[in-house]
Amino acid sequence: MKTARRTESGQIVLALVFLLVGLVFLFLAEVDIFSAARGKTRLQNAGDAAALAAASWQGATLNLVGELNLLRLAAACDPDREAATNAVAGICALQERLAVAGPCMALLAANGAARENLEPHLPNDTRHLAAYQAMADMGAAVLTFARSADQRGGGTRNWPTKNADYAEMLRAALSGGCWAGADNAAILPAVVTTGAHPLYSKAFYEAADAGNWPRICMNVFGGRHGEAAAALLNWPGWGTVPEATTVFDWDNPEFYGVYLRRAEAGAVESGPLGKILAVADGLGLGGAVDEARVRRYDAFHFPVFADGTPEEARFDARWWFLSPERWRAWHEVDPGGETRFPLRGRVKDEYNVKGAAAAARVVNVLVPVSDAARTNLFAWTAAARPFGSWQGERADAFPLSGTGGAGGEDALPLAMPVFTKARLIPLGGIGENELGAADLDWLTHVRVHVPGGVHVRGCRYCGILDKWDDAAYRRAGGTYLMNHGHDEVCAPPAHGGERPGGGTRHAH
Repeated sequence: MKTARRTESGQIVLALVFLLVGLVFLFLAEVDIFSAARGKTRLQNAGDAAALAAASWQGATLNLVGELNLLRLAAACDPDREAATNAVAGICALQERLAVAGPCMALLAANGAARENLEPHLPNDTRHLAAYQAMADMGAAVLTFARSADQRGGGTRNWPTKNADYAEMLRAALSGGCWAGADNAAILPAVVTTGAHPLYSKAFYEAADAGNWPRICMNVFGGRHGEAAAALLNWPGWGTVPEATTVFDWDNPEFYGVYLRRAEAGAVESGPLGKILAVADGLGLGGAVDEARVRRYDAFHFPVFADGTPEEARFDARWWFLSPERWRAWHEVDPGGETRFPLRGRVKDEYNVKGAAAAARVVNVLVPVSDAARTNLFAWTAAARPFGSWQGERADAFPLSGTGGAGGEDALPLAMPVFTKARLIPLGGIGENELGAADLDWLTHVRVHVPGGVHVRGCRYCGILDKWDDAAYRRAGGTYLMNHGHDEVCAPPAHGGERPGGGTRHAH
């Protein structure tokens, strides 16, 4: 009997040990879940704060350039023409500096906002510091462009040291480290932002990786359902892949630029002029500029250049407009826009605009307590945009006709100080093909792998192309499309977005 009791006692102790071990693991799992949730919240806060900080500076830049447009208009109405000439020259030089310095301040502000949210919570662990290598790489990419700016040398008539000064501004913006990558920086090949080929489209890789054949039908084949099914069943290959080129624009820095364009003012009609003068009056300039003075001194065409005046002098004295290629209504940007950014109902005019925007990508790490040998890296991209309106009209509602567009008759909206707020927006509101500059894997893939026609081991996007090259995988997609009608699975939603009740994928 004593032996039996000892056996039962040993079994109870063993059961208690297993129970305690299970409780410990359960506790560790709960700690990991809480830590992951808290870490993701901090990460989201950091990304949102970085995007909002950058967008606020973009709005401030646009306002300052717009205010100087109005001050220039008032200066051009000065009866003392020599004084007017000197004032206009100084204002134009200041606008050129602001158009570069403002976005650099946006980059600095985004880094500062992200750092405030992340740095206090970083453990003193080299594994955590190493996990920020992605952001360090982004910083290195920024400084690479700064060095290339140095190598270009020179500048403009108004700003002879422009290139070198811009490089120094970028270095200063990253002097405290790169805590938020500018994910919509204009350092991707131009073909990426135009969506000229699926191999340069992040949307294609996401769809191919997930086997989302309806989305491939819409994004790769333009919604031509039968053509998509036939091509997948009998794949003809990609054909000639366009050359990837990066177009550099000195008026709009690569990082958080505000998309301005310099052009000569053409005919000024009373309607737009009345709006412009009303804004000027709100800034206290009503006593210096009115329609009679503008007409009398031909203020929008001052100074008047004589034949033989160097083109660079004419260029430096042009007005600052919002670039119509970027500043457009949201629903006009993509002809098939509902497939990328579905909207439901009417959008207020002040928000129905696609122009300057800021996308900030941040990373954070988590070392699970239950598995100290493993490190998880989380990434979050947030987007924001400066918005504004004048008496209910959009910020690009000040067009001047005949301002030297592509056909010489295009109307351009004059930059005006009407931006009053910065708001978070879905990433789809920026455009999927314009994102990824802070994703070093994606940046390397589209700048090196795709143009070189190579598949590199270890590259996530090259791995997706390897998956695409499997004939059985493509046949499965072709069969799916053959068995499902276009209206059933591929057609863009008639109302709202991808979820019941409207809305769209936030794309973070």
